[in-house]
Amino acid sequence: MPPSMRQGVSFHSSSRGHYSRVVDTQTKAVKDLEKENARLKKLVAEKELAIDILNEVARGKF
Repeated sequence: MPPSMRQGVSFHSSSRGHYSRVVDTQTKAVKDLEKENARLKKLVAEKELAIDILNEVARGKF
């Protein structure tokens, strides 16, 4: 007999809690990745701006 049945909890209700935790973990991971992606996009944009400014200075257009 599975442990959940011995404790008087059906398999379905015990597995729902497990899958809920998995979904919560995955949701947090996606949000963390989205936040990191936004940070990296900003960093790339700042670097591109710095490169454009340096190119203008090198051409004497300042």
